[in-house]
Amino acid sequence: MIPFVIDRGAQGRVVIEGKHALLDVAPLSMRRDKIDPERRSQLLVRVGFALRELGRAHYEETVIEPGMRVSVAGLMMKDLVSEPVSDELGFRDAPPTSARLAGNVEHPLVIGDPVD
Repeated sequence: MIPFVIDRGAQGRVVIEGKHALLDVAPLSMRRDKIDPERRSQLLVRVGFALRELGRAHYEETVIEPGMRVSVAGLMMKDLVSEPVSDELGFRDAPPTSARLAGNVEHPLVIGDPVD
């Protein structure tokens, strides 16, 4: 999964990253004749298929494109901002944080159609 950012307007941005995600959005529909056979074989070998199984293997690709509306659930992490703040902080003011949703095998990210 490639990390991406959700822009929530005035509420700020949230970085989405994880090692494991469950997707509940429609996959890209690709006809077999449009898939490069060499790249298909390389992918299947890389994810663990034996050479004798390549002809029977099937996969789908799901892409979250820029501008798509989605709902994301995961572990909310609040990271300290490493860059200096533009306003002066008081003695007891907490340093600013940035939001990040993370996922792993035990607690996967869930990405699906938008929930309004």
